[in-house]
Amino acid sequence: MKPIKYIFKSLFNNSSIIEGRKRKGLEALIVFILAMIIALIPSTVSIASVKGSAFMNSNINGVDTALVAFSKEMNTKGIKFTVAQEEKQRVLKVSQDDMKKWDYTDGYFKTEGYDGEKLKERLRVYLMADKTTDDITEKVKKLQAQTYDSEKEVSNENIPMASYMIIGKDITYISIYTKSATEWKSPTSTRYFNYNSVDTGEIISNYTGEHALENWKTFFDKGYQSIKVNTLFAQIGLLAGINALVSLFMALMIFIFTRGKKNPFHDYKFTEALKIVGIASLAPSLLACLFGFILPQQFSTMAFMILLGIRIMWMTSKNLNPAVMANN
Repeated sequence: MKPIKYIFKSLFNNSSIIEGRKRKGLEALIVFILAMIIALIPSTVSIASVKGSAFMNSNINGVDTALVAFSKEMNTKGIKFTVAQEEKQRVLKVSQDDMKKWDYTDGYFKTEGYDGEKLKERLRVYLMADKTTDDITEKVKKLQAQTYDSEKEVSNENIPMASYMIIGKDITYISIYTKSATEWKSPTSTRYFNYNSVDTGEIISNYTGEHALENWKTFFDKGYQSIKVNTLFAQIGLLAGINALVSLFMALMIFIFTRGKKNPFHDYKFTEALKIVGIASLAPSLLACLFGFILPQQFSTMAFMILLGIRIMWMTSKNLNPAVMANN
């Protein structure tokens, strides 16, 4: 039987899949690789479609207006954050004169707003222009280790639960808290951004005017691009590895199930079991791809593993079960 016709028949015919043990190993390998690719399409699309500014579409507790206010403040003070090329990466540069203008009492810029009669901080901005990613990570740990002061809420004073942004040399980090947040260690959303996809010479602090917020969103989108690519490869590689291990386990199950001298299928080799699973993986991958665009992502990532397990168990119980075959 020609490969294309055979593969199509194997989508719904268990006997055809079992016959796959006699076909060329390369054929089964190609089908398996194709199945892996198809099964991972929903996850790939989901991760690749995430925008760096996506957190702005949720409850951000006034961070959008705070960003605009921050830009106006930087423009008034004449502080410029400029993207520049440095060796193999792009970094943020702030001149020494501009660093001297960052003279806020608490060490950070803050915006405030009223919720009823309560004055609340909306956003804190820390400038760490000469610090690298490791330094910012340590800063984040210290901030998240803070405790919530409920007494200030009772006394109607400024509540110390505020979103914050850290602007560093290599990255910018932002952490968002909702109005009801009471734990620094549990932000609603967080995001890292680097400058590798931001245009050289772009002055981030110049985001003013009627398009100020859109400029910030564009910066977040560009800043997340290379991070998103790394995340994509890491997560898709992990999922592919897990799917491959599950497939290997299914082949082992077939091999074990057919052991025993009196079992008519005892001559099945482990390599033949691998070929059977390789051929059988195509139908589950097609269904997993379909369900992947329907189900939530946390469930769609497991769809292939579940469907492959069902297919193999069903095929094994119907076509590799000596008792069933004897009755037939």
